[in-house]
Amino acid sequence: MILPSIEDTSTAGPIKTATQFFHLNQLTTGLDLFDKKQPIVIIGIHGWQPKLIQPFVKLDSKNFCVKMAEAIRRKLNLGPNEGDITSIALDGYGLVLKRRDTFLKQIQGNQMNSDKIKKAKTLFVVGHSQGVPVSVLLLQQLIEVGLVDPDQQKICACLMAGISQGPISRFDPAKKLAEILDDDQSEELFDFQKSSSLISREYRNATIKILKRGVKIIYFASGNDDKVPLHSALYSSMDHPSIERGIYVADSIYEEKKFVADLVRILIRLRNNNHSDHGLLVLLSDSLIGYLKDHGHAGLTVEPEAYEHAVDHLYMSKEYKGVDAKFIDFDYTLLAKPRQTYIPWAMRGLLTDEKTIITEKLIPDFNSLRQNFKTWSPSPFDSVAMELKCNLQPFGDDTEEQYFEVYQNLSTKL
Repeated sequence: MILPSIEDTSTAGPIKTATQFFHLNQLTTGLDLFDKKQPIVIIGIHGWQPKLIQPFVKLDSKNFCVKMAEAIRRKLNLGPNEGDITSIALDGYGLVLKRRDTFLKQIQGNQMNSDKIKKAKTLFVVGHSQGVPVSVLLLQQLIEVGLVDPDQQKICACLMAGISQGPISRFDPAKKLAEILDDDQSEELFDFQKSSSLISREYRNATIKILKRGVKIIYFASGNDDKVPLHSALYSSMDHPSIERGIYVADSIYEEKKFVADLVRILIRLRNNNHSDHGLLVLLSDSLIGYLKDHGHAGLTVEPEAYEHAVDHLYMSKEYKGVDAKFIDFDYTLLAKPRQTYIPWAMRGLLTDEKTIITEKLIPDFNSLRQNFKTWSPSPFDSVAMELKCNLQPFGDDTEEQYFEVYQNLSTKL
């Protein structure tokens, strides 16, 4: 499942899904937006693999396109043979900027694909892992050269398990190995750990530009990602009302790890609705590596619900053209990673954030979360969960009940 649900992430409050809205428009306005004959283009961009195994790996850009096309047909009630949907799967390894330039030349060199992109009413770009910054940089270039026009097209970047802020810090020693093996593509991944690096700046600037032009972005994290931390997959330092975020958690794991999964769901919901999470998503990232066990780094790329969320986000959320993004500089190298000891203070800051809790009507969520926390008994052999339980102890402190009583009284008067 994808958390939070799309109805839980709209800045305008609960919304209809694209399917529901499609039925409404059939009966009333008949908007061209949902014309079954409108041309739609999907661009798929696969991620990174170490140089040594690249010749043996099956590329998955085509699968991204297939999954997105299926989601579009489901959400817009298109039959198997209905709809004008073109898939463009881009394959090839290399450094991020090199891949961007290579893919741009491939598109420009194919007149049919160029024409399809230019005439499309809707464009989806789906990227995974290292393919996330490549997707954003390529999209920005397509706009620059005039093949894509956000003023005439609806555009969504569906970005999964992206390396936006670097790999997990415990991988840092692998950078030396990459240097020894002359694997420049692997080395570059670590440059994303610092916002001051050249490639981070290029990626950030491209993201800001496309958001201002009206492109919508949805970032997905995988609950058991063994390569990319939560804050990196969600690009936590970037803030704009056209950004949505979500995390993939297997249904069985959700029931087993309900407290942690619900906490993350609430924090992402806050970010999606333009509220502060008080830094908890970043602080919890290391603790959550390997905790919400499922299919790992690439697991969410086969999850139909992720692609459906992207369709809903594109068609149903508000447009914010001309709005500047906000960005916070970061450094997540091994020596500069966030301290886990900050977690209790961040949690206390969230619990005392009256405006956020009341505005978002989080009292029921927090009360349920508190009850789950009190009964949560991690195994003594689960060091990650034990540390997390200790760091989040302020949440279980009975003195916190006073805040919820006050908020409950205030919220009933609103």
